Amino acid sequence: MLPKTRLSSEFKLVLASLFIAFIIWLIAKQGDVDQETLVVEVTTINEPRYCDVELVTDEAGIVVQFPKAQKYMIAPGNFKILVDLSNIAVGIDSYKETTIPITVSDVERFNLPDSIKAADVVDPKRVVVRAKYYSELATVAPVTSGAPADGFRLAKPVAATPKEVLVTGEPDRLEEIKQIGNGRIEVPTEAIVLDGKNDNFLAQVKLLLPQGIRLIDELNSRLQVNVVIEEEKGQREFANIPIDIKTFSENLLARYEPKTTTVTVEAPLSLLDRINGQSFVFNPKQPLEESAGYSANVAIEARFSDAVSPDVKENATIVATSPDVISIQFVEKEKQSLSPP
Repeated sequence: MLPKTRLSSEFKLVLASLFIAFIIWLIAKQGDVDQETLVVEVTTINEPRYCDVELVTDEAGIVVQFPKAQKYMIAPGNFKILVDLSNIAVGIDSYKETTIPITVSDVERFNLPDSIKAADVVDPKRVVVRAKYYSELATVAPVTSGAPADGFRLAKPVAATPKEVLVTGEPDRLEEIKQIGNGRIEVPTEAIVLDGKNDNFLAQVKLLLPQGIRLIDELNSRLQVNVVIEEEKGQREFANIPIDIKTFSENLLARYEPKTTTVTVEAPLSLLDRINGQSFVFNPKQPLEESAGYSANVAIEARFSDAVSPDVKENATIVATSPDVISIQFVEKEKQSLSPP
């Protein structure tokens, strides 16, 4: 009969041998590789902000290689294809499509050892994505501060180029801003300083976008604004201006009443002082029959004489002549001496 200590020692040797044999078997099984084709989910990463994205291809097949001993870990839920949308085309009025190739580098594994890996992508090898911005047309609202120099004013409302821009944002935020603006979106500019200005000028201004809103075309973040400044205008009446109606016939004389009129002129204030009673000439508004005895009530109009400077003619306006109708009669000159005018 063997001693007890010897039996115990031999038993330990047997266990060690069995353990070593198991390890050798396990290593051998790990080297026995199998493969399987799975249909797995396609999902997206890095989607552009404020876009409606439609993934037309939402599944794809992959070939998975694995040790046969790990087959129990092979399930579609443990894999996913991640498609990077950083560089896709995005439509404004309609969806734009982008086709993106997929490779094994796009396959993400979840809770799997390194021995299990994607070997290939099959049917399809590309995914199709459609994308469109959530967009609204916004009106640019130029903002001014201060006032032009004394005697000058804005000739017309300040206008930006372009007058409208396309903006994007989350749909709820776009709708919120539209409700604040009674159905439309207004985007103000930074202030355009008018202090001391006495001439037209162009300004480059930045748009001040509401929070949560951005431009689709960010190159338009600075706009050109055209500011038109003019001298303030006034009106002045020039009274008792002699009416001088010329005749073409040397033998006729025009007799008319009244002989004077009042002319009202509107012009920049600095030009009004350069206008006087000699600045006007008068013409009938209708053809006259130059014959002895002809008489009629005739409308007349005033205009600036040739002696008036071009800048006055260009910037001043004759707004009224009163009275603007005269009674006229043509008489022969020799008969004129027989009776008082």
